[in-house]
Amino acid sequence: MYENKKKRKLLILIIIIILLICFTIFLFNIILKPQNNSYPKKHLKEEETRILPTATCSFDINSLTNKDVTVKLIDANTEIIITNNDGKDTYTFTENGEFTFQYVNKYGDMGSTTAKVDWIDKTAPLALISFSPSKNNPNFVVATLNSISEEIIILNNDGKNYYEFTENGQFQFTYQDLAGNINSTTAQVNWLTSSSKPSSNNSNYYPENNILKEEEEEKQEEETKKPTPKIDKEEINNDLSSKDSSKTSKNLHLYLKIFLIIDIFLLIIFLIIIGFKKRKK
Repeated sequence: MYENKKKRKLLILIIIIILLICFTIFLFNIILKPQNNSYPKKHLKEEETRILPTATCSFDINSLTNKDVTVKLIDANTEIIITNNDGKDTYTFTENGEFTFQYVNKYGDMGSTTAKVDWIDKTAPLALISFSPSKNNPNFVVATLNSISEEIIILNNDGKNYYEFTENGQFQFTYQDLAGNINSTTAQVNWLTSSSKPSSNNSNYYPENNILKEEEEEKQEEETKKPTPKIDKEEINNDLSSKDSSKTSKNLHLYLKIFLIIDIFLLIIFLIIIGFKKRKK
């Protein structure tokens, strides 16, 4: 009777250990790896090929210009057919604006990519002339280029924005904007009666700094005032949480493996004990 009770206890322990092993295997294969068993491999392969088509744009000119800009559709993630623009993968901008390429993949999934250009400038710059001293002074005059419509580079007169007249005549300032558009403005003087000129130290008549230098200084000031880039805390938190979840998953795998090994080890010990007892009898 006593021996039967012992056998029952051993049998119950063996069954419990076997159940623990089965449960561990179940956790390892079902709970921790759902993404591997959710769909058949064939179905997954089919889904991967059905991604929506996308593409990007490449421009032949990417900076301020007075020329036409051509955009090309590139880097498509799958084979595509362009359904507008006569099927062409290039488009030429003659002025600032937008253009949308529309396309489909072989499954009929639609996609689009919009190209935007805002750096074409075909308008020539404008400027006016001011005279100092005024026309009432018959001896000398300094003509200064001012009221400029945009940032320019003076191509003649050694880059200076003023010209000194010591006798009647005219002078043409030639200049271009940053896009390359060229224009000119002519200063004409016909009221001088003598040819004497003021001292070059007189700041009332000779500008000490031209307009371009002033604009460059303003640009430098704006750059120093630019705010420092902000750190995206949300993105950092997401990265940290994904790392934590990955670490947790690895730890669970390790614990389950250890648990499984312990279960098997206990089962082997119990089987050895049973075998040893049988031999004794």
